Amino acid sequence: MVRDQGSADERIMPAMQRTGSQTEEDEERHRLELNRRKELGKRIKAMREAKPGMTQTKLGLACGWHDHQYIQKIENGDREVKGHELVKIAQALDTDPASLVGEPAKRRQVSYFGDVGRGGEYFAHAGSGRWMEISKVDAPIGDERVNASVRIVGNHLEEAGYLDGDMLFFCFPGDAPDEIVGKRCMVQLRGSSEALLGVLTPGSRPGKYWLRPLAPGLTSREVSIEWAARIRWHQCA
Repeated sequence: MVRDQGSADERIMPAMQRTGSQTEEDEERHRLELNRRKELGKRIKAMREAKPGMTQTKLGLACGWHDHQYIQKIENGDREVKGHELVKIAQALDTDPASLVGEPAKRRQVSYFGDVGRGGEYFAHAGSGRWMEISKVDAPIGDERVNASVRIVGNHLEEAGYLDGDMLFFCFPGDAPDEIVGKRCMVQLRGSSEALLGVLTPGSRPGKYWLRPLAPGLTSREVSIEWAARIRWHQCA
């Protein structure tokens, strides 16, 4: 017995319907993807423009990209942003990737110990002991090691590139000796309440260091240190 296979039109129609439906789904996915790219580009542009002097070229260079149109294409929604690229952009803008894609994430918190003022010297707030946590602040993006911070007060360290309100982040209570020599550090002097920003170089004998203060007008001196912590992150106000 021969079964009725139906007309050619009847056999072809379901396939055509499926094809049409698939095309509509593809177009919808494409539309949503374009909208997602454009929204991401708008957020990146807004955060970039909120940072004084941060041009598209500077942001690209901060991410390691030398094509001056790279960021422009991203901000216009003309280019897909890969995961590792999003991380680089977030680090350059001092934010987190989740914020860039519209999903604010809670940032890691670190200790805020006080301020650095005239002469580059650390001082605690009234009513707080030295190197006692005063409050918590958001940690910088991209460095999971830092756990402490101080704030620059005044423009006494302008020559060193630090301005009023800038935050400096480091590892408390200090780094290994081979990580501090020749680096900018927060230095706690041994047997003294004095702590200040400076650069350390090897001294005349083991345990001694030459301390060159970052503050202008102060001379180098040989010191013994309780601990020293390399400044690992500088966040502009």
